Amino acid sequence: MFIVYKQRGEETLFTEYKFVASLPNGYVHNSDMDCSVVVAVKKDTPKSDHQIGLFELIKFFQSHKLMKKEFAEDILKINDIRNTFHFNKPRGQIVLDVKQVESSLDLLVKVIQRMPALIVKTI
Repeated sequence: MFIVYKQRGEETLFTEYKFVASLPNGYVHNSDMDCSVVVAVKKDTPKSDHQIGLFELIKFFQSHKLMKKEFAEDILKINDIRNTFHFNKPRGQIVLDVKQVESSLDLLVKVIQRMPALIVKTI
């Protein structure tokens, strides 16, 4: 997927806030009077390759009509299960069984089968 994204010359941006300065205590926001108000310079910067995650790639594929919504949802569901193996992520009610593993592998095969066609289309 990442190859298709890169071949298209796309960029994903992230927003940085630089030079943040708090205003004096008299400045408050109507909806939250207990918080301080700040002024900052907002800058959109392209993400480097290692900062682009699967979620962003899936949204890119959907927005460019390269992937159906159901297929994208299946990939993100499998990714969410995979992410439960991080120590700081709550496990909830996720059950991993043979059927789930087989479903994940079937989805992986579909992704692998579809990528060559997408690569040819984008060149």
